[in-house]
Amino acid sequence: MHPCAMLLDEALVLAKLEEKALCDEDVDQADDLAGKRASLIEKAWQERDGYEEGTLRNHLLVVQAMQERLEEMASALHKKLRGMLNSNRSRSKYFSGSRHNLAQSQRSYYFNTVS
Repeated sequence: MHPCAMLLDEALVLAKLEEKALCDEDVDQADDLAGKRASLIEKAWQERDGYEEGTLRNHLLVVQAMQERLEEMASALHKKLRGMLNSNRSRSKYFSGSRHNLAQSQRSYYFNTVS
């Protein structure tokens, strides 16, 4: 098997693992796998000499389709995490305001009982 084909196959295996990591919302692992996959694809491109052009094109189209799928999954996860972050910020502001109002009412109560 041509070295370029082997490297592209390894990149596809890493893409499948990256896909699973995104499904599991393991962003750190997905990022690590994406970096390794990019390096394999770069090496495969450097090793492309002697690899049949039509086969290389087909292999690269499969890699491209997987990349597009991973981008869609990552984008969806990004939207989900952004929504969760905004929700947590809203709750934090609500609880901060409640704590402030409680402190104010306790001070008012103290001053009214002392006066």
